[in-house]
Parts: sequence; structure tokens; C-alpha cells
Amino acid sequence: RPTPLAPQLVVTNSCRKDVIHDVIHNHQVHEELRGGLILVGKQPVGPDEIQLLEEVGVPTVWVNTSGNGSPGKPGTAFEMVRTMNQFTQKHEDSDSDRLADAMKHIRNFVDIDRLCDGTSVPLNQFQLLDEKK
Repeated sequence: RPTPLAPQLVVTNSCRKDVIHDVIHNHQVHEELRGGLILVGKQPVGPDEIQLLEEVGVPTVWVNTSGNGSPGKPGTAFEMVRTMNQFTQKHEDSDSDRLADAMKHIRNFVDIDRLCDGTSVPLNQFQLLDEKK
């Protein structure tokens, strides 16, 4: 087996079952390990991998690249990492109404508690803008 991964976000093609299983294995062997997985590709991983990822608690996102002819849509894991590195935050700390609206929108689609469970930072260390009001 390979050396355990340090806590990190792994970005790989969704067809790379070897990488997916190594991430799962490392999380099974090292329960304190925190990390996440972004899978990029036209096909999602199979139900067996999904079940294992859920059992060991690896936060995972699949980026569907089918029909990747649209501008700005990453088609490979390399393009996904490049897109993430080029990201520019469009909100400022002083724009509390806009940030609160963004958090409300995100909470409709993202399980924040589950994501925080997959990191080394406890949720109670965050004070979200919409909780200040």
C-alpha cells in the first residue's frame, strides 16, 4: 500500500478507481485523517465506491464534464485545478447583505455541517453571517 496521504484535497479523474480506493484506504487506516476528493469526468464512480466514501466520511464532489464544450467548464482534472487556482473571490467582508444571501443560497445546496466534519476545523469556530442577524 502507498504511504498515507497528508490531509489534502485530492483532484482526480472519476475513472481513477486506484486513486479513489487509496483515499478510502488511507481514511480507513488513519481515522484522524482529514481530506476531500473532487472527481472530474463524464462518468460518476460506481455505487460501491460511493458507499465506501460515505462509510469512511470522505467529502466528495463529482464534476460532470459531459458536454464539456462550454467555455470555462473544466474537462480534465488538470483543468479543474487550474480553474480553482484562478478563482477570484468576488465578495468583500464589508458586503454583509450580499454575503448573507450567498450563504443562504449555499445552505440550500451544501451540507455545511458534513463538510466541516470532514475538516480539522470544528463548525462551532465559525460564526456565519446569517447567524449574526
